[in-house]
Amino acid sequence: MLAYFVRHGESETNVSGDFPDDDLKSPHLTLRGKEQAAEAGEMLSKVDINAIISSPMPRTLETAEIISKKTGISVLVDNRLREVELGTLKGRSTAEVLKSDPEWFNEYFDENYRHGIEKYWKIQDRMILTVKDTYQKGFKSVVFVSHLEPIRSIIAFSIGIGGQTVRKIKIYNASISILKYETSFELYAVNIRPLKDYSFLNIWH
Repeated sequence: MLAYFVRHGESETNVSGDFPDDDLKSPHLTLRGKEQAAEAGEMLSKVDINAIISSPMPRTLETAEIISKKTGISVLVDNRLREVELGTLKGRSTAEVLKSDPEWFNEYFDENYRHGIEKYWKIQDRMILTVKDTYQKGFKSVVFVSHLEPIRSIIAFSIGIGGQTVRKIKIYNASISILKYETSFELYAVNIRPLKDYSFLNIWH
């Protein structure tokens, strides 16, 4: 099975610089986020897709619905593709958190629960199970619409890395990462976006 992992388009909290609070007020896509999702949908319309499966959050569902309009495939929902549980970080400014706790990200991997963040192994487990269950249902080519850390986690698992190294994996809004699954995971591509989105890197001159 080919799995196309798509991160949601730019959301309101991506712009504001806050951690999302999906319990109180889940962020939606911005206009730019909708345009990004349409670009991803256009790319995915060129391949044979059997299913689109989305996280239940508004920003992922909105992304999935835009892709659905481009591909003609209906959207299914799987809660295991959801955003990371952020505990007491929900709704807080990322800049503020970095100032008070510059090493907050370590909590994904260590034994501490100072913020109540979901552990990385739990994120990986639910993402892996989602792929395996989808494969068992007979799907051959699937778009999974999810979030930054869940997508990072399954890419990291596929290439056998962990800890802070996963932060080196860049996953832009509405980017496409491709994995193959049969008896194991193989990574084919990471962070695919239209080339214009990489122009800020100055690598095309």
